[in-house]
Amino acid sequence: MSDSKDRMTDRKVAASSNKSRDNGILYNGTAEQKIDAWLHTIAQDSQGKNWMSDWVPLLRVRSVRPNDPRPGVTFAFTVQHEHCNNMGSMHGGCTASIFDVCTTLPVAFAMAPGSWEMLGVTRTLNVSYMLPVFVGDEVLIECEILQIGKKLAALRGVMRRMGDNAIVATCEHGKFDAGVKSRA
Repeated sequence: MSDSKDRMTDRKVAASSNKSRDNGILYNGTAEQKIDAWLHTIAQDSQGKNWMSDWVPLLRVRSVRPNDPRPGVTFAFTVQHEHCNNMGSMHGGCTASIFDVCTTLPVAFAMAPGSWEMLGVTRTLNVSYMLPVFVGDEVLIECEILQIGKKLAALRGVMRRMGDNAIVATCEHGKFDAGVKSRA
């Protein structure tokens, strides 16, 4: 795995050149290539246009585990001032959004033509907050697939503060594969 700064630069280059939607990688690439391709796509789709453009490029892949009994991905993220509430801790909505994206990405391991092509839509996202994290804190977001079928998936995420390994938040995430719909 390349250095995290190189990976973020590579992600921005790929997003700007629209190579992230390459079906060859999305369907046939390695697990790491699939995760990177989806991060490129998300970064491209949100590039300066919406609330995700601020934090998605800051996600760094730490490990990819496609062959584990519970396949998963671990991300690292450093909290910035713009992610915090007026009390100086990361906003719960930001935490939930990070979980929504990060816990979805392991679904890419199950992606195939006609199945999980858009990684599904969120049915439920239940977040439990334990401890605050502040500007400059680095967190790990450990994500795993608990179960995945033809149309439904159960996912889990755990966010840990790297400084003391304390669990700061957890989530349970339910997804539905709605298929690929064209926009009218």
